Amino acid sequence: MASQAIIEERRRRVWAFILKGVPETMIANALSVHRNTIVNDIRELRKIHREQVSEADVMAEIGDAASKFEFIFKEALSEYAQAEKPGAKSLFLERATAALAKKVQLLVEVGVLPKAAQEISGKLVIEGVDVNKASLEELEGLRNRLVSQLNN
Repeated sequence: MASQAIIEERRRRVWAFILKGVPETMIANALSVHRNTIVNDIRELRKIHREQVSEADVMAEIGDAASKFEFIFKEALSEYAQAEKPGAKSLFLERATAALAKKVQLLVEVGVLPKAAQEISGKLVIEGVDVNKASLEELEGLRNRLVSQLNN
């Protein structure tokens, strides 16, 4: 029985042949294995590629959702900066806070971010910052730290 390293190397070569359009029988002859081995390798390679595509689709969806929360966050902060009445400022800050909290929650739940965010007795605390009581500058600083974590 072939070792895993040998199988992986053979499958890498099989894939290269397939991409060039080489028929299974010719691949089997070139690699000195039975045609059924090549058929099984191709089946396994297709399965692996389907799983990778499926995982990439899921990650793209997560990225899209996180981007939407980021957009809402930025828009709310922009509206906050432009608002003159305290009630309006409060509303936009709440919206920004909620969008940031949802984004962080999503990214923690899917394992993109470490469990840096925790809900403690009804308060959302992220990296030691009480989001509900944070100033605009503190929220922007928190956002920058979280984005930095995502990029690392």
